[in-house]
Amino acid sequence: MNALGFSATEAAQNYYNLFQSELDRDIIQKELEIPEEFIYQDENGQSQIIPAHTPLTREQVEIIVEKSREKLLKKIRYGKIILMADADADGEHIECLGMTFFNRYFRYLVESGRLHLAVTPLYR
Repeated sequence: MNALGFSATEAAQNYYNLFQSELDRDIIQKELEIPEEFIYQDENGQSQIIPAHTPLTREQVEIIVEKSREKLLKKIRYGKIILMADADADGEHIECLGMTFFNRYFRYLVESGRLHLAVTPLYR
């Protein structure tokens, strides 16, 4: 468990990270499966189950991605994350690496507007 509210493994290996890139391509090129049943509440409040080890339709993938995103955003301990580094070339490189890391493993934070970059002043 870390400051985000969940482990790094849980954050990196979730259905949002696994399937969002497939949805971005508009065409699901391979058959996608999930290893365990996915249970969620639909808009009527009824429990729905997507069975494990069966090929997923695009609609099922969209549901899984959206529900996973909601679940991850609810578990976050703080409302926003602010990256701050020195105002020199090394600091800019660190900020770039940090933004790349969050975009790769915590993309839902970027999309929901919870990741911020602090601009530090340069003193001479």
